[in-house]
Amino acid sequence: MSDVAIREARPEDVDWLIEQTKAFSDFNGTAYPLFDDEAHARASLLGLMSQHFMRLAVRGDERLGFVAGYHMPHPFNPKLVILCEVMWWVAPEHRNSRAGLMLLNAYTEWGKAHANWVTFCLQSNSPVKEETLLKRGYHRHETSYLIEVV
Repeated sequence: MSDVAIREARPEDVDWLIEQTKAFSDFNGTAYPLFDDEAHARASLLGLMSQHFMRLAVRGDERLGFVAGYHMPHPFNPKLVILCEVMWWVAPEHRNSRAGLMLLNAYTEWGKAHANWVTFCLQSNSPVKEETLLKRGYHRHETSYLIEVV
């Protein structure tokens, strides 16, 4: 039995989330960082917690990772409710735990209960294999590409 648990993110988690968001931004390895302004990031994280979806993987009082997504009506069809993943991150020192899988499962289960569409992305440099998503009912629907204009 795993000693990792999943819980809702809380405002007192925001300082840890700021540090992890910086690490996530660095992991992306893009010319333009995802993390640029701490005040804006803090407000965005608090908004995800209060208005959308954000869960943490924890072991006791230790935070291991998180998953976040926007939960909202689709912009073109308000009858279609979507849960769209924004960030899925496990701190590197905890990647051999079950935290990532438990976060993915919590996100997927919540999405199935509260949305019509549940979307999830994998970074091109992610160590997670596509089969991990396929086993949970996801199917490849779209592939994204990026041009950085610097």
